Amino acid sequence: MTPINVEYVTTEGESGSDWLDVELFADWDAVLEECADQAEVDVEDIQEAYVTDDTGLASHFKLPAEYDSLYECVTHSADEEAKIAYIDIYQNWDSDNFDEAYQGEFFSDVVFAQHIAEETGVWDSSASWPHDCIDWEHAARELMYDYSDSDNHYFRDL
Repeated sequence: MTPINVEYVTTEGESGSDWLDVELFADWDAVLEECADQAEVDVEDIQEAYVTDDTGLASHFKLPAEYDSLYECVTHSADEEAKIAYIDIYQNWDSDNFDEAYQGEFFSDVVFAQHIAEETGVWDSSASWPHDCIDWEHAARELMYDYSDSDNHYFRDL
């Protein structure tokens, strides 16, 4: 469940707010219909509505025009921390780009560089040599020209 608080104003000047589960409302029109039902007015009587959360995923999607992205983000299977890290870096949500860019969670740039070196086959972690001879901090700095991270979540820049 991903709750959001939606505040609204009716044409009569009355204001209200409702906590709604994003996963139950696939588009903004459905959100407005639920708010109208709660306020016991017609949906046309909702003059203005917006998300007012300041925490979690919803804090990145305040405008009604961003609701589709919020719904797509919330219903994506990735860990919420990873999704927030992606949004912090790229300032938007794109499920396809997330899936392609996300590399995982790592303790540091050096650990990430060692992981990439092993994944690409340029280094065998079971061998002590040349591991002891590699300047992993320098390797990590060079690697990070093509990657971004936030809260230890790493993404390949597309």
